[in-house]
Amino acid sequence: MADSQRVTIDTLIDQVKQGYIAKEAVLNIPNMFAKCSTKKHIEFLTQYGAVAPDWHISLDVIQRIMEMTKIQILEYVIPKLDKYQLTRLYQVCDFVLYEQHIMKDLLWISCYIGSISSVQSILSRGFKPNYGQWYDGEEIPFPLIVACKYGYDKIIKLLISYGAKYDSPSYYFGFDCMKLYLETKSPSLDVVKLLSSRANILYNLNAGAFHKDDRIASFFREEYRKMGPRF
Repeated sequence: MADSQRVTIDTLIDQVKQGYIAKEAVLNIPNMFAKCSTKKHIEFLTQYGAVAPDWHISLDVIQRIMEMTKIQILEYVIPKLDKYQLTRLYQVCDFVLYEQHIMKDLLWISCYIGSISSVQSILSRGFKPNYGQWYDGEEIPFPLIVACKYGYDKIIKLLISYGAKYDSPSYYFGFDCMKLYLETKSPSLDVVKLLSSRANILYNLNAGAFHKDDRIASFFREEYRKMGPRF
């Protein structure tokens, strides 16, 4: 195909906006996004013949999609879609993430890779930061847990501003937010204050009151003092 005839990713996005993604077929665009093993996937598409032509999307476009990394998809494609289109693409990373034993959620993976622009795009379209996910019978940590584990201060603040809970009594959701954040290389006192609640202070008292950062240690001790008699 000549360069002048090659369909660009922008053209693909336009096609998504025009509604081709709503067509029911053996394959859908999220699945195309998710497949990274180009050769095998092209062979699979070929077996189903008319799937790509029905969507007015050439194999060249599919080839380009599959050459994109998950980060490129999140950074470049997702912000261009409105809430309905994003909902249709909600499982955009399904196969790739499932195969890697991570999970199939865009907000989670955005937090995992530290993409604040993607987190902002997803939250601003109405997706809530508090939800449960399961993989192979095990609960998957909430997005805030992931952001705290990797010390993404801006993402933590953003999630909390959209209502992310940080003080529920769950191993995967709540008390461990503070614990994981205190274990990062350079925790911020501002974020520690955002993650603070009576339960979180008591649950992480030893780690906080004896933290290497004197400001954080002083904060924990003062908060504990304010609680007064407990018995």
